[in-house]
Amino acid sequence: MKAPSNRFNRYGFTLLEVMLGLAITAAIMVILLAALRMGYRSQEKGLERIELAQRMRIVSDRLSWMLGGAYPYRYQDPDDEKETILLFRGSESSVEFITTAVDEYSGSIADTAGMKFVRIFVDSDGLKAAERVFFMGASEESSFLEEEFVFAPRVEEVSFEYMDVDEETGTTEWISDWDTEDKDYLPAVVRVRFSINHKDRSVSAPPVMAA
Repeated sequence: MKAPSNRFNRYGFTLLEVMLGLAITAAIMVILLAALRMGYRSQEKGLERIELAQRMRIVSDRLSWMLGGAYPYRYQDPDDEKETILLFRGSESSVEFITTAVDEYSGSIADTAGMKFVRIFVDSDGLKAAERVFFMGASEESSFLEEEFVFAPRVEEVSFEYMDVDEETGTTEWISDWDTEDKDYLPAVVRVRFSINHKDRSVSAPPVMAA
């Protein structure tokens, strides 16, 4: 006698079950891939931010080092031998001064005397420093002796501000030009703002405060 068949007592999966299982697996894979992609993008952006921060820090440290070593050096007035002039000139786009921040390993003649004349500015090549032996003064005739180099090629813009302190009242004022013919002393603080080209976009760095 033949046993009655039971349609629920069988082996394997139906086509519908297989299709449903594949759909669920595909959905899980899509979610996992999306999560991995988001993680990769987050890591990439994090690395970009770290790289940008490092570039900004290098420029900021260099500027702080040079400006922080500003020395109140005086040279003889070419129009009056009895008068001396403090060598520090500052505008919004550049600054020139005598600094004790020298690199003894650079091999430059300007670094051998313990002090040097420095002019900081930006042109199409980036942020530059023009240096020469400090006792040559600031005359245009001495400019041919300058050694010019780029120390931050990605810097697009730079601006300088100078803090003037009133000795009588103690009040402070930020000005964009510093002329030692009117002010016979160094500014209390120099504030530098600059922007860096990063991934074809201009990014402003935190201001540098050098005293």
